[in-house]
Amino acid sequence: MSKTHRIINNTVWFTLLGPLIGLIVAIPTIYIYTGYPSGFFRDIVRELPFVLLITYIWGSLPALTTGIIIANLTPLYQKFPFAALIGAITSGLLPTTLFIFWDS
Repeated sequence: MSKTHRIINNTVWFTLLGPLIGLIVAIPTIYIYTGYPSGFFRDIVRELPFVLLITYIWGSLPALTTGIIIANLTPLYQKFPFAALIGAITSGLLPTTLFIFWDS
């Protein structure tokens, strides 16, 4: 598989699945952080299309960046722990830089 094909393959899969994985992690975290509200899960199910739209808008750029970085690493570093670490770093850095540049 050529490097270009590997980059395209990784970016497509990371961009499609990355925001969903982030949503799966975010829902229990928000539930616990907000103090276990009683109607939380009912509200999430009712607002699911809007939540998915916001998740993909906000999470697709870090997921895309993670896919490109992982595709450019050597096969030794293309394992899950490194992908999760790079995904966490890009998920934190990209929104932070957007806020910094948007604010100034």
